[in-house]
Order: sequence, then C-alpha cells, then structure tokens
Amino acid sequence: MKLRFQKESWPLKKPFRFAGHAIASSDVVTVSLSRGGYTGQGEATGVIYRGETPDTICAQIAGIESR
Repeated sequence: MKLRFQKESWPLKKPFRFAGHAIASSDVVTVSLSRGGYTGQGEATGVIYRGETPDTICAQIAGIESR
C-alpha cells in the first residue's frame, strides 16, 4: 500500500468576507492511497473549533503511516 499526503493552498474563486475579514484561499491536506492497481483520493481542511489544522492532520496521517 502506498500513502501520499501533502499540504496545499487552494485559491477561492472570490474572497470569503465576514466580520471585517477576507479569506482568499483555503489550506487543505490532500491524500492519495494506492493498492492493487486502485487509487483513492481525498482532501480535508479540518474543523477549526476542534483545533484541527492542516499541520495536525498531517501529523495524524504520519502517525498512521509509520505503523
């Protein structure tokens, strides 16, 4: 099985504006898992109110990868 993951910054089509803030991009983690000629892909941004960030997501994936 082959696991690959990386952090990326995806630009938004238009900035998301709220309460005097503007967000122009979204930081995400992309994942690819391959085995037996099949590959699955996904992405995640994390849940801010649970303290998840692209860095914490990568750390969790790295912990799984090392098993």
